[in-house]
Amino acid sequence: MELHLLKHPSLGETGVGFPESGSDEVEKVYYDENSERVWINKEQYFDGISKEVWEYRIGAYQVMAKYLKDRKGRELSLEEMGHYIKVAKAVERTREVEGKVEEVYLER
Repeated sequence: MELHLLKHPSLGETGVGFPESGSDEVEKVYYDENSERVWINKEQYFDGISKEVWEYRIGAYQVMAKYLKDRKGRELSLEEMGHYIKVAKAVERTREVEGKVEEVYLER
């Protein structure tokens, strides 16, 4: 539950960055699998996002893509950047927990 509320202690160290300064405007969102980068415009990107995290879905929505696409045409605030980074880590940890649950289920 703490993961989904973005309050779990493990969300402090994400491994995800936003290293390039610029306009912070979400223009075109796309994922580069080789570099594990989510680009928001020609110069800026979030790095350290695995393909599995990028492709993670809840219902019909691809979580990481939807967050940014909903903000297309505007500038991301520092709070929104931090939120996105935490969500990436929460998705990663959720996938780990789901894997453990599946292991237990298959052992039965």
